[in-house]
Order: sequence, then structure tokens, then C-alpha cells
Amino acid sequence: MYMSAVFVILLLGGFSVTCSANLHLEVIGDVRRVVDLGVFAFNENGYISLQVHDFFVADPELFVSETGHIHNEPIGFVLDSTTSAQSARVEKNYAKGDGADHRRCFINDPDLKPAERITFAINGRKAEDLRETAFEAKITTPGLYALFFYNCKGFNDTSSSYLRPVPVTFVAVGKMYNKDSTGTIHYLSWSDQKLPIVYGIFSVVFFGMFAVWWRQCRSEPLHVHRVHRVMSFLVAVKALSLLLEAIKLHHYDTTGSHSVWDVFFYTTVAVKGVTLFSVLLLLGSGWSTLKQFLSEHDKKIMMIILPSQIMINISMAVIQETSEGNKHWSSWYDMLQILDVVCCCCVLLPIVWSIKNLRDAAALDEKAARSIARMKKFRGLYIVIVVYIYLTRIILVMIENSLPYDKTWMAKVGAEATAAIFQIYTGYQFRPMPENPYLEVERDDADELEARREVSNTM
Repeated sequence: MYMSAVFVILLLGGFSVTCSANLHLEVIGDVRRVVDLGVFAFNENGYISLQVHDFFVADPELFVSETGHIHNEPIGFVLDSTTSAQSARVEKNYAKGDGADHRRCFINDPDLKPAERITFAINGRKAEDLRETAFEAKITTPGLYALFFYNCKGFNDTSSSYLRPVPVTFVAVGKMYNKDSTGTIHYLSWSDQKLPIVYGIFSVVFFGMFAVWWRQCRSEPLHVHRVHRVMSFLVAVKALSLLLEAIKLHHYDTTGSHSVWDVFFYTTVAVKGVTLFSVLLLLGSGWSTLKQFLSEHDKKIMMIILPSQIMINISMAVIQETSEGNKHWSSWYDMLQILDVVCCCCVLLPIVWSIKNLRDAAALDEKAARSIARMKKFRGLYIVIVVYIYLTRIILVMIENSLPYDKTWMAKVGAEATAAIFQIYTGYQFRPMPENPYLEVERDDADELEARREVSNTM
């Protein structure tokens, strides 16, 4: 499984290294009225260039007049100011409506009139020129902009209540960047230019956390459990992934192209995701602390969640490296986000099962009652896990969508700060030390576990 994950990411990295533009979209026989190609934040010295290659329609008679020009029904690209990526998606979903109740073209609809708009029209041009067409524009009004492709062919036809879709094919290659006061070009969106510094700082923080944790483990070697080694690995991978992300973004900001750093970054992100869920599952089940064996329920959950996390991380890497204008991009992105939340919720199942089983046996078994007393000490950890999941998967996403376009980087700061606080709390509560109440394993429990192990070995 791990080898397949690395293989897929290496394939992705090989593709990414060859791509040197902010936008690369290939559309084949697409009947969508409006295509959302993504958002980009410009400052007062912004620039966009768009090249369209091999523009082709399945039924040329519907597009080309007798003079060889494209009919005047609007078709082309448009750059609209917007407030957030979510607002751009809402605008697209409204504009793509067909039928008798929606006869306004996207760029002529007064309900969708943005504060700033730059149009790159294809209609009116000669058909022979569309084999390769270039558009350029300078942006002098700072803000967040969304790039759309629109196809309004047939909107003026009132002979039918149904707007017959007209398939189009083209390749669009775009480049967007900003210039600072010194004239330096930055290919990262204006709202993302602080992210390399943010991730670099948090990388140092997590490397410091790893050093402190490693020192604690070295100072208490007799009280180090196997889960402590997994926790050490998690902090190290987290710090490394942040460092690689900072390098990756800095390289892209200065060159406008992807690099081999993307491969290393996505690999560490996949490993980090699996390790995080492993730690939460192992701590929640009490493995190596309250018990030396995983129950069948725990094993099944891990066999489901960990491979799912590998596939989700790989799929998210592929999605993030492809254009938002691809068919079903939004649907796949939303589905992967939902699956990630479901995996997070499944992490709590071993906790619920452990407490339920111990509570059922507590009335008849004195040993189980003592185990429940120990499990209650984990209640604070469970609450923190729930809060962490809720914050990182739901609250921070909502905050990012509500922040001004030039402040969205603050949501990333909040996400990394939340991760740091969560790991500091978990590490402090589960640190190796004599008589740690979170790591109590009574002698009779240990004898019973040893007996179970001997029985298992003889079977």
C-alpha cells in the first residue's frame, strides 16, 4: 500500500515538474455553459496572460458565419472580481442554468455584475485564428478574481424551451502573477505570499517539539512505550512536511513552476496523515499503555481507516495539482473532504467501544471497575480529539471562506497553531514518566496479558 502511494505521487510529481503555468486546462467535447477555472488574488500590479489553442466545435455551422467569423453570441473567457472561492462557485452554479426560466447569458446577467470585469471574447474573431489565440491584461484594482469560460450559444433561440448544448474543445494555458514595489514577480496568489514564512516558522516550532519529546524519552527509557515511538515519528514527519511545503511554495512563488519538492511534500503529507490517525487510534484503544493487544474491533477500524487515509491523501494531491475547470472537480473535492471527516469520526469508535465494554462489566467485575476508573482519565483527551477534529475540519474551513481575500493566510496559521497545541497537550498527558496516571498498567493486568500472549502463541 505504501509503495503504491509513493508510486502514484511520483507519477504526479513527474507531471507537475513539466507544468510551468498557473493554469493548464484541456477541454474535450465539453457542453458546460460556464466553467470555473479558479481564483487568484491580484495586487495593484497584477498581470494575466491566457493562450487558447485548438479551439474546435462539434457543429461549426452553429458558430461560424458565412464570412468565416464566430457568431456574435457571447463565448470566451472572463475575469470577474469576487469575494471568495466559494462565492465564485455559487456564481458558476447560478450562471450555468438552462431552460426557459434562465435566458440570460452569463456576462449579460445584471444579477451577476461584478465590481470589476475583464472579458476575453472569442465571438467575432475569425475561426482560423482560433488555432492559437492570446489574451493579456493588467490588473490595477487589487482584489480576488475568478476566471470563467462561458458559452452562450443558443441563448437567443426562443423556438424551444430547452437550450441545446454545443460541445466545444480547446486547450487553455494561463499565467497570473503580481509585482511588488521592487518589480519582483510573484506567482503565488497575493493572499498566499505569506505562507512560505508561516510554514517555515511552524516547521521550526515542530522541530523544537520533537527535540523536547526526544529528550523526555531519553530521560525516561524504562517508561517508554511503543506508542511513544510512533508519536515521535509523527512530530518529526509533521515538521518535515511543513519545511517541504515552505520550500515548495517559495520555489513556485519565484519561478511559477512546480518542482521535485512537490513529490517530497506530498509523500510526507501522505505519511503524516496515516501516522496521525494511527496515533489517535492507538491512544484511543489504549494500545501499549492500558493493553498490549488490539481487539478485533480495533484492528478492523485500523484496516479500514488507514488505507482510506492513504487513498484520500493521494486523491487530494491529484485534485490540488489539476485545474478546477476539469469536469466534476468540485464534486470530487467535496466528496474527499466529507470522507476525511468520516475517517476522523471513526477514530472515536475504539474509545466508545472500550468505555462501553468496561462499563457493562463493571458491575460484576472489580477489575473492570478499576479499568473504568483508568479510562475516565482519558476523558479529557477524547474531548480534545473531538474539538481538534471539529476545529480543523469544519470551523477553520468556514473561517477561511469568511475572511477577506488578503487575510485567508490567517486560517492556515490557525490550523497549524491548533495542530501544535493538540500535539503539545497529547504529548504532555502521555509523556513517559514514573506513575503517569494515563499510562497505568496494573501488575495483575500485565500478568493476564502475558498469559493471553502465551495462549495465542501456542494456538
